[in-house]
Amino acid sequence: MQDIGLLGIMMILMIFFLTYLFFEEFNRKKRLGNLIFKASWEKSTKIYSIFYAVMLVFWMIIFVKDWGNIGQEYYVNPIFNVGSSGLFILLMIYNLLRCFTAHEIRQKGMTAVEGFLYWKDLTSYRWTAEDKLEGTFQLKFLSLLEWRKKKIIMIPQEFKNEVANILDKYVNADQIEK
Repeated sequence: MQDIGLLGIMMILMIFFLTYLFFEEFNRKKRLGNLIFKASWEKSTKIYSIFYAVMLVFWMIIFVKDWGNIGQEYYVNPIFNVGSSGLFILLMIYNLLRCFTAHEIRQKGMTAVEGFLYWKDLTSYRWTAEDKLEGTFQLKFLSLLEWRKKKIIMIPQEFKNEVANILDKYVNADQIEK
């Protein structure tokens, strides 16, 4: 058997990490708070989900093909042969799961395809129409990079007061855009 090497070890670690993230998605209530409501999908979310579904099918075909080649005319370490396509299958499943859980308003923040936006990072918000909430989030990465992210989400009228109460807890009155 060939040596696994650094690339093989990194691939195994990524598979374990993606498996951990995959199961963390099912533990959302504890980590992100109770679900207040789930908004409808945006067009970009639908496009992302179609892309991830097509890529999932592609990588599953590669996985089955690679699984059939184990021990055939050429020898490749099974970690590289099956592990690489398995890694991408897990990645596509994780991204599909994120598309299905996107656009949720939760107690600790709101989800988007890009990830979870915490209310503590919300710098300002305004109601652009009767049912549209536009929030500006100040995001940081390792205290080195900072950027602003604007997110618009449709809020049904019956949830507007509950969402406004949560937003008022995290945003000072002088930061609310009229």
